Amino acid sequence: NSRDSHYHRLPLHVASLNGSLQCAKMLMESCKQKNKLSEHLKMKDKNGCTPLFLSTLSANWDIVHEILKNGGAIDDSDEKGNCILHILAASRPQEKSVKQNQEVMNLMNHPPSLFSPAPSSSSIFGEVEIMDMILQKSQGEGEGLTLRKNNNGDTPMHVAAMEAKIPLLRELQARGGELVVQNNEGNTPLHLATLEGDIDCVKYLLDVCTDLLFIKNAKAQTAEDLAKQKSYQGVLDILLEKKKETEKIDIEKKGEEVKEETREEKDEE
Repeated sequence: NSRDSHYHRLPLHVASLNGSLQCAKMLMESCKQKNKLSEHLKMKDKNGCTPLFLSTLSANWDIVHEILKNGGAIDDSDEKGNCILHILAASRPQEKSVKQNQEVMNLMNHPPSLFSPAPSSSSIFGEVEIMDMILQKSQGEGEGLTLRKNNNGDTPMHVAAMEAKIPLLRELQARGGELVVQNNEGNTPLHLATLEGDIDCVKYLLDVCTDLLFIKNAKAQTAEDLAKQKSYQGVLDILLEKKKETEKIDIEKKGEEVKEETREEKDEE
């Protein structure tokens, strides 16, 4: 149960964050033999992160898989209200450092080599596969994870849009995530993708839901307003093009409605 003095992390937290698969497996096996595995998997550091959260955040997919396989709880949140899907959407490979974990290694009385990260390219898993595992597990626990909001009111969709992770956006939407959803500042995933200036993500969101074009945030700004404010011409061109297409469809639809009403009036005569 020894924790480091700064982040209050157990050795399993450190191994999970650092991508040390060999060490993580050894620690989990040791905990299992002492009937303490469940307890250690639930323990949080000072930021409210469990070993599952830390391994997910740093994209250590093999360790994430091992933790999930060993009963890691998914229905949890950190100090900022992020659930496991928020963390997954924000995940990115991080620079691994054995040196910064010296205190924990001393507590464990194990050699530094045990904390060496596995090669990141060796994993057979990716973000979408891990999300699928989490959502399969969520059928028994953690219902509604795709719609869960953090302290800022962001859903996993918001975070995936900010990170321009289109495969995750696609998977989230297929599993119940909503695009027409606003955070505490009134921003939709489209607002956030626009603020990041990511053309591909903006285009994907608009192809799926053109209604996002007209939603205003708490400052009465549409995504178009934000693109102009940021001088993101490429994003603005996409927004204006889609807006023009939508308005054309609306005009054609109204024309058909008028024709239908005229036909009905003639039939009545």
